[in-house]
Amino acid sequence: MRRWMRMWVPVGVLAFVGACSDAEVGPTGLPGDTELRLSQVGSGNPQDVDARILVRAEDAPLLETLHGAFWAVRGERQTFRIRYDVPGEVENPSPDFFRLDLHQESLLTRPDGNLLADGDSILITVDIDPVRLLVELGPSGLTFSPEDPAELRLWYARADRDYNGDGVEDDQDVALESSFLGLFTRDDPSSDWQPLSSDRDTVRKRFTAEIEHFTGYTISW
Repeated sequence: MRRWMRMWVPVGVLAFVGACSDAEVGPTGLPGDTELRLSQVGSGNPQDVDARILVRAEDAPLLETLHGAFWAVRGERQTFRIRYDVPGEVENPSPDFFRLDLHQESLLTRPDGNLLADGDSILITVDIDPVRLLVELGPSGLTFSPEDPAELRLWYARADRDYNGDGVEDDQDVALESSFLGLFTRDDPSSDWQPLSSDRDTVRKRFTAEIEHFTGYTISW
């Protein structure tokens, strides 16, 4: 059952490492009758997404921080992560919550529209909602090359598995995950959420998307 969680104080450190690649796994199928019961659920209006955004499980560990920042440099490959604070835990399940990969040519223009040259740097910020699986990236107006976009990953392994909030983890939640759960984006906090093309991995419990500018991102259905 979903419960409102305590506010978290940002603590810990941010891992700043070289980029790497991971294989993607497609969604799994479910019995047709379960999908039919949910056939209308996944077609709601964009403004309804706020009510369906996934929240962290009650027993989820704290994140390393809720407010991260790093200097991105054009011409360098960089990876910025924010993880759950789980001492000694490595990959089972993954402790990651957020990851941003920048390639050598990803950075394109500053918020004022000026091109970034090789060696130019810009401060990137990451603000995370203390309860919901929602991140806001800045600065607004920064753009990435369509030929070499940035890559965003969001994990939901630590989310409350009662995705539809009916108080029971059952087949309907499994169907939601495999058929309707997705990555959403919005231009600013006053805008409606819109679905974003992404790769869904129900084994690693994550979404991966190529992005060409900064905005808000969340996991919902």
